[in-house]
Amino acid sequence: MEISPWPEGPTLIASTDTSSGIALLSKVKNSIPASLPANPHQECHLGTTVTIVVGDKTYAYGPCRLPETIKRLRQALIAAAETGKPIRANAPVRPVSAAEWKAVFNDWYDGRMDHWHSCAAVREAMRHLPADGMIYSTIGIDLQAYATGVCR
Repeated sequence: MEISPWPEGPTLIASTDTSSGIALLSKVKNSIPASLPANPHQECHLGTTVTIVVGDKTYAYGPCRLPETIKRLRQALIAAAETGKPIRANAPVRPVSAAEWKAVFNDWYDGRMDHWHSCAAVREAMRHLPADGMIYSTIGIDLQAYATGVCR
């Protein structure tokens, strides 16, 4: 079994192929659903994706919406990997610079988020969205989905 619970960017993989992956999976074994649900209809193309590989079968979830059981599994994996550190992605420790929130826009323009952005930078970018951007593109939906993955 292999589970990757992060959005595009840095990846966390829990796998039975490594001793650290086995240790991580053992921490979340109660969060692994007995049967894997179908991926709900998606309205966007960027955001949190969860891939689960069991044997030779691959299940992909996201990027806009995750089934509740998969969302809980993802959160459990991230919490287990945090090694006991509190998750405080919603509380910025310093103001977000214009360069940081503009980098979120620049990353979005090519159709995929290739870099990791802080929750604060994504939220600030969303506050700077022009009204016509929300009407003529999927940027609002895409950034909201991405924020779901990085803001906990």
